[in-house]
Amino acid sequence: MSVAPFLIRKLIRRRRRIIRQLIFVMLVIVGLLVWLWPRYFPEWKIPDITYTSSMAPDFRQTGSLTKGTPEYDTILPAGKSIESLGGWTRVSPPEHNDVFAYVDAISGIPISVSEQPLPDELQGDSTSKLEDLAQAYGANRFISGSDGTRIFIGTSSKGPQSLLFIKKDILFLIKSTTALNDEQWIDYIDTLR
Repeated sequence: MSVAPFLIRKLIRRRRRIIRQLIFVMLVIVGLLVWLWPRYFPEWKIPDITYTSSMAPDFRQTGSLTKGTPEYDTILPAGKSIESLGGWTRVSPPEHNDVFAYVDAISGIPISVSEQPLPDELQGDSTSKLEDLAQAYGANRFISGSDGTRIFIGTSSKGPQSLLFIKKDILFLIKSTTALNDEQWIDYIDTLR
Protein backbone atom coordinates (compact mmCIF):
# COMPACT_ATOMS: atom_id res chain seq x y z
CA MET A 1 0.00 0.00 0.00
CA SER A 2 2.86 2.39 0.63
CA VAL A 3 4.08 1.96 -2.98
CA ALA A 4 1.00 3.61 -4.49
CA PRO A 5 1.69 7.16 -3.17
CA PHE A 6 5.28 6.87 -4.38
CA LEU A 7 4.12 5.90 -7.87
CA ILE A 8 1.53 8.66 -7.91
CA ARG A 9 4.15 11.28 -6.98
CA LYS A 10 6.50 9.87 -9.62
CA LEU A 11 3.76 10.05 -12.27
CA ILE A 12 2.87 13.61 -11.25
CA ARG A 13 6.55 14.69 -11.54
CA ARG A 14 6.89 12.95 -14.88
CA ARG A 15 3.69 14.62 -16.15
CA ARG A 16 4.92 18.08 -15.03
CA ARG A 17 8.29 17.49 -16.73
CA ILE A 18 6.53 16.48 -19.98
CA ILE A 19 4.27 19.54 -19.82
CA ARG A 20 7.31 21.83 -19.27
CA GLN A 21 9.09 20.20 -22.22
CA LEU A 22 6.03 20.60 -24.45
CA ILE A 23 5.72 24.28 -23.49
CA PHE A 24 9.42 24.82 -24.24
CA VAL A 25 9.13 23.09 -27.65
CA MET A 26 6.03 25.14 -28.50
CA LEU A 27 7.80 28.39 -27.57
CA VAL A 28 10.76 27.44 -29.76
CA ILE A 29 8.45 26.65 -32.69
CA VAL A 30 6.55 29.94 -32.29
CA GLY A 31 9.85 31.84 -32.11
CA LEU A 32 11.11 30.16 -35.28
CA LEU A 33 7.87 30.93 -37.12
CA VAL A 34 8.04 34.59 -36.12
CA TRP A 35 11.66 34.75 -37.28
CA LEU A 36 11.23 32.79 -40.55
CA TRP A 37 7.81 34.05 -41.66
CA PRO A 38 8.96 37.29 -43.40
CA ARG A 39 11.81 35.45 -45.14
CA TYR A 40 9.68 32.72 -46.70
CA PHE A 41 6.42 34.58 -47.17
CA PRO A 42 7.46 38.19 -48.00
CA GLU A 43 4.32 38.79 -50.07
CA TRP A 44 2.27 38.42 -46.88
CA LYS A 45 4.26 41.11 -45.14
CA ILE A 46 2.85 44.62 -45.23
CA PRO A 47 5.60 46.72 -46.77
CA ASP A 48 6.80 49.82 -44.99
CA ILE A 49 6.68 52.23 -47.90
CA THR A 50 8.69 55.40 -47.63
CA TYR A 51 8.35 57.87 -50.44
CA THR A 52 11.19 60.01 -51.69
CA SER A 53 9.99 63.16 -53.35
CA SER A 54 12.01 62.83 -56.52
CA MET A 55 11.96 59.05 -56.82
CA ALA A 56 8.24 58.37 -56.73
CA PRO A 57 5.05 60.37 -56.70
CA ASP A 58 3.42 60.84 -53.35
CA PHE A 59 0.00 59.32 -54.03
CA ARG A 60 -1.01 60.00 -50.43
CA GLN A 61 -1.54 63.68 -51.26
CA THR A 62 -5.14 64.70 -51.60
CA GLY A 63 -6.43 67.16 -54.11
CA SER A 64 -7.47 67.19 -57.72
CA LEU A 65 -5.37 65.74 -60.49
CA THR A 66 -4.78 67.97 -63.49
CA LYS A 67 -4.40 67.19 -67.16
CA GLY A 68 -1.21 68.32 -68.78
CA THR A 69 1.62 67.53 -71.14
CA PRO A 70 4.97 66.27 -69.92
CA GLU A 71 8.01 68.37 -70.82
CA TYR A 72 10.11 65.22 -71.24
CA ASP A 73 10.12 62.37 -73.74
CA THR A 74 7.50 59.75 -72.95
CA ILE A 75 6.84 56.22 -74.08
CA LEU A 76 3.46 54.84 -75.16
CA PRO A 77 2.22 51.41 -76.27
CA ALA A 78 2.81 50.86 -79.98
CA GLY A 79 -0.22 51.76 -82.08
CA LYS A 80 -1.81 53.96 -79.40
CA SER A 81 -1.85 57.72 -79.06
CA ILE A 82 -2.11 59.60 -75.81
CA GLU A 83 -5.48 60.94 -77.00
CA SER A 84 -6.83 57.39 -77.35
CA LEU A 85 -5.67 56.75 -73.76
CA GLY A 86 -7.52 59.76 -72.35
CA GLY A 87 -4.55 62.13 -72.19
CA TRP A 88 -1.81 62.70 -69.65
CA THR A 89 -2.68 63.40 -66.02
CA ARG A 90 -0.18 64.86 -63.61
CA VAL A 91 -0.08 62.58 -60.55
CA SER A 92 2.66 64.32 -58.57
CA PRO A 93 2.14 67.39 -56.40
CA PRO A 94 3.29 70.72 -57.89
CA GLU A 95 6.29 70.96 -55.53
CA HIS A 96 7.64 67.54 -56.66
CA ASN A 97 9.24 66.31 -59.86
CA ASP A 98 6.85 65.88 -62.78
CA VAL A 99 5.17 62.49 -62.92
CA PHE A 100 2.48 61.95 -65.54
CA ALA A 101 0.17 58.98 -66.00
CA TYR A 102 -2.36 57.54 -68.37
CA VAL A 103 -4.96 54.77 -68.03
CA ASP A 104 -4.99 51.70 -70.25
CA ALA A 105 -6.22 48.11 -70.04
CA ILE A 106 -4.76 44.64 -70.51
CA SER A 107 -7.35 42.01 -71.41
CA GLY A 108 -10.04 44.31 -70.04
CA ILE A 109 -8.26 44.85 -66.72
CA PRO A 110 -7.64 48.56 -66.01
CA ILE A 111 -4.07 49.68 -65.37
CA SER A 112 -2.56 53.06 -64.61
CA VAL A 113 0.86 53.76 -66.06
CA SER A 114 2.95 56.59 -64.61
CA GLU A 115 6.18 57.81 -66.15
CA GLN A 116 8.90 60.18 -65.08
CA PRO A 117 12.45 60.90 -66.19
CA LEU A 118 14.97 58.73 -64.38
CA PRO A 119 15.52 60.52 -61.03
CA ASP A 120 19.04 61.56 -59.99
CA GLU A 121 18.90 59.03 -57.14
CA LEU A 122 18.64 56.20 -59.68
CA GLN A 123 21.42 57.43 -61.98
CA GLY A 124 24.58 55.36 -62.08
CA ASP A 125 23.95 51.84 -60.83
CA SER A 126 20.27 52.06 -61.69
CA THR A 127 19.66 48.30 -61.53
CA SER A 128 20.54 47.89 -57.85
CA LYS A 129 18.98 51.24 -56.94
CA LEU A 130 15.78 50.24 -58.71
CA GLU A 131 15.82 46.98 -56.77
CA ASP A 132 16.01 48.97 -53.51
CA LEU A 133 13.10 51.16 -54.61
CA ALA A 134 11.12 48.07 -55.62
CA GLN A 135 11.69 46.57 -52.16
CA ALA A 136 10.22 49.74 -50.63
CA TYR A 137 7.12 49.23 -52.76
CA GLY A 138 6.88 45.57 -51.77
CA ALA A 139 7.76 44.50 -55.33
CA ASN A 140 9.92 41.58 -54.28
CA ARG A 141 9.67 39.43 -57.41
CA PHE A 142 11.17 40.22 -60.78
CA ILE A 143 10.81 39.02 -64.34
CA SER A 144 12.67 39.99 -67.49
CA GLY A 145 11.11 41.46 -70.58
CA SER A 146 12.07 40.09 -73.98
CA ASP A 147 14.47 43.04 -74.38
CA GLY A 148 16.11 42.32 -71.00
CA THR A 149 14.17 44.95 -69.02
CA ARG A 150 14.12 44.01 -65.31
CA ILE A 151 10.53 44.29 -64.13
CA PHE A 152 9.84 44.20 -60.39
CA ILE A 153 6.38 42.99 -59.38
CA GLY A 154 4.54 43.31 -56.10
CA THR A 155 1.20 41.59 -55.59
CA SER A 156 -1.24 42.57 -52.87
CA SER A 157 -3.06 39.82 -50.99
CA LYS A 158 -6.28 41.21 -52.48
CA GLY A 159 -5.00 40.97 -56.07
CA PRO A 160 -3.81 44.39 -57.29
CA GLN A 161 -0.25 44.48 -58.59
CA SER A 162 2.45 47.17 -58.79
CA LEU A 163 5.30 47.04 -61.29
CA LEU A 164 8.47 49.10 -61.37
CA PHE A 165 10.97 49.18 -64.22
CA ILE A 166 13.21 51.46 -66.25
CA LYS A 167 12.97 51.73 -70.01
CA LYS A 168 14.86 54.29 -72.14
CA ASP A 169 15.76 56.38 -69.06
CA ILE A 170 12.12 56.57 -67.98
CA LEU A 171 11.02 55.24 -64.59
CA PHE A 172 7.69 53.42 -64.86
CA LEU A 173 5.22 52.54 -62.12
CA ILE A 174 2.26 50.47 -63.32
CA LYS A 175 -0.65 49.53 -61.08
CA SER A 176 -3.37 47.05 -61.94
CA THR A 177 -6.69 46.46 -60.23
CA THR A 178 -6.33 42.67 -60.54
CA ALA A 179 -3.38 40.32 -60.87
CA LEU A 180 -2.16 39.55 -64.38
CA ASN A 181 0.15 36.73 -65.39
CA ASP A 182 3.79 37.35 -66.30
CA GLU A 183 3.25 36.82 -70.03
CA GLN A 184 0.56 39.51 -70.12
CA TRP A 185 2.88 41.97 -68.39
CA ILE A 186 5.82 41.15 -70.65
CA ASP A 187 3.67 41.47 -73.79
CA TYR A 188 2.40 44.88 -72.67
CA ILE A 189 5.79 46.22 -71.63
CA ASP A 190 7.33 45.03 -74.90
CA THR A 191 4.85 47.25 -76.76
CA LEU A 192 6.12 50.38 -74.97
CA ARG A 193 8.15 52.32 -77.53
